[in-house]
Amino acid sequence: MKTLKLIFALGLAAALFVGCSKSDTTTNSTSTSNSSNTKASSSPASTPSTTNSSAKTDSSTASSSGDNNTFTHKEGGIQFTLPAGWKSKEQGDAMTVSTADDALQVVLWVPQGDDFDKAVKDLDGELGKVIKNPKITTPGHETEHNGMKAYAAAGTGEVEGSTIAWEVDILQAKKPVFILSFAAPQQFSSHESEYKQLLGSIKKAE
Repeated sequence: MKTLKLIFALGLAAALFVGCSKSDTTTNSTSTSNSSNTKASSSPASTPSTTNSSAKTDSSTASSSGDNNTFTHKEGGIQFTLPAGWKSKEQGDAMTVSTADDALQVVLWVPQGDDFDKAVKDLDGELGKVIKNPKITTPGHETEHNGMKAYAAAGTGEVEGSTIAWEVDILQAKKPVFILSFAAPQQFSSHESEYKQLLGSIKKAE
């Protein structure tokens, strides 16, 4: 869990930086446009260059298929396909995937032990150490995801004074697998379709 807190802190910093930068860019662009009364040509904001070939994985944790876009989390026993442009990286015993601009971060890891109910209980405690003033928007509940027992919850909260939106999913595959997603609220909405595509692709490894 110590690793998770570090990953969460680093990933959150990147997500909030992107969120603030986009907000500032929009404000500055509007101001510049109004002062010059000229029509600027529309072009996408500059984002880090991402290609599937640049993603690095630790074979002890995850491996990619021949198309370099579908990954298998060996220890957890799941596989998933990243949306176009998304990136992946290994951080200790966890895997983090993110949007091309790093605005939305998704962390996958396997806790100690094989008890699904204990995993749910432990996660609540760990999130409470990082997220302050939590507000639940989707109460925690058990469900099913592609044939796997699952637990899901979502909400908002504050980390170091910044507001975030978060969602957690726990899947029972070979072992319980934690999937923690977080971003600035507006960024979560912006990448909702890609995020749903990622979650929908998660299934038991073949």
